[in-house]
Amino acid sequence: MDTLVAELGLLPIKEIQRHLIGIMSISKEEIANGTTELIDTLRAAAQGYQAQKVAARQQRRAEKHRIEEDPDAGTSNKIRRTDDKDKSTSFLELPSAEELNACYRAFHAATDNQALLSAPCGVCARECNVRQRGLRRMKLLDIPHQE
Repeated sequence: MDTLVAELGLLPIKEIQRHLIGIMSISKEEIANGTTELIDTLRAAAQGYQAQKVAARQQRRAEKHRIEEDPDAGTSNKIRRTDDKDKSTSFLELPSAEELNACYRAFHAATDNQALLSAPCGVCARECNVRQRGLRRMKLLDIPHQE
């Protein structure tokens, strides 16, 4: 009887109930008396549950060993090193005069007074960038209204 208690101790109550559904109906008297059919069913369920736990544990260990053998296998955020043939030859070289002038022109176009000009929007009353939003000046009388 002690081995039965030890075997039943391996299974959670929900697991015992799941294994008994559809196999047998158990009355309270049978539970109290401990019939052999009930004991055999519970023993088989305990062995199956224990086998599932052992298989899951072995699978976790195998996965852990696989990751330990190849440390980059479980990570996706590491940047792999490139070969020498993939390196660009223009690293840390000065730009040409044309590229430099193009950069200056782009910077001045992005930061001149027209690019930074802002005005209040007549619809939402927020201050908006004139160039980005395409704002234009209108007289208040030219805005459509109901009168």
